[in-house]
Amino acid sequence: LSIIGSLFSTISLALQRISHKRNEALPEDQRLPANRQKINVIGILLLASGSIVDFAALGFAPATVISCMGSLTLVLNMVLAPLLLQEEVFLRDLMVNVMVIIGTLLSVWFGPHGTPDYDLNDLLRLLKEPTFVIYQTIFIIWCFVLLTFWVEFRNDNAESPRYLTRFDVETRRRLLRFSYPALGGSIGGMTAAYAKASIELVKTSLFVENQFNHIGTYVILGMMGGSVFMQIKFLNAGLKRYEAMYVVPVYQVFWIISGILAGMFYFHEIEGLSQNDVRLFTLGSGISITGIILHSKRRSSHQDDTGSRKKDVKLDEIKEVTASFLNKKGEPTPPIIIRPELV
Repeated sequence: LSIIGSLFSTISLALQRISHKRNEALPEDQRLPANRQKINVIGILLLASGSIVDFAALGFAPATVISCMGSLTLVLNMVLAPLLLQEEVFLRDLMVNVMVIIGTLLSVWFGPHGTPDYDLNDLLRLLKEPTFVIYQTIFIIWCFVLLTFWVEFRNDNAESPRYLTRFDVETRRRLLRFSYPALGGSIGGMTAAYAKASIELVKTSLFVENQFNHIGTYVILGMMGGSVFMQIKFLNAGLKRYEAMYVVPVYQVFWIISGILAGMFYFHEIEGLSQNDVRLFTLGSGISITGIILHSKRRSSHQDDTGSRKKDVKLDEIKEVTASFLNKKGEPTPPIIIRPELV
């Protein structure tokens, strides 16, 4: 089930990126909003289908393990992005993705593999435990920081933010690019925890006692629905603006890490592991975190409109001036191709 969910998610991300690229290629007066782009809608439906399949898988395994299985999306994206999106794959990308996959495999292999059944009272009690309250507080602060970057630097504000003026323009653009998939992935990992709680309520209702006659059930379902909405919003916006080879790995690794932590602090899934398993599980998580830091520094070959086009204009001016000096015979200046990423 987890493999099928990863396949659906990967195809979904590729379709959304294709739709956004085709839409941007149209004249401005012919461009459609995201909800009217047919390919984009199909992509979102596939993403929802993948989430439903993952939702079903959460009924048979701990949230930490299902979250770690999300690394399959990284592998599939590495194959599909060059084929469907004509995006370049560099040796550094391969090495970083291998690093992330190794870390994730370690986490899956040495992570927890059993899961008890829960009813509504169990799930509400776990929500109130001090460890999860502390984790939830840290999680909210983290999302607030990312949301601050997004609010400050989006809509061409990277060059003139209202408050975060201490960062140079290039750093602001990198933080903005980072904030989209990091927010989507972080919220997505929390969605996995709420989804597991929801599937446990469904299981208990089917085989033990109806859990849908209590308001607490709908509170948990509401938290899951809100998380899914925010997850898709930031992921879709990131794919619209940046290349999938950057957005997908950053999103997926944060989804994995957030899902692992939520499973640990909400369901206490790591408590039954031996010390050796805990060490190797932590090592795997650390390798994944290192991979995401390296991925966040990947320079995009298709940068967003807020900075890359201005940079291209400056490069064209430099190209023309340089060529006019070199062309001593007064002949028309030959075309010179300069790749921004090399400069």
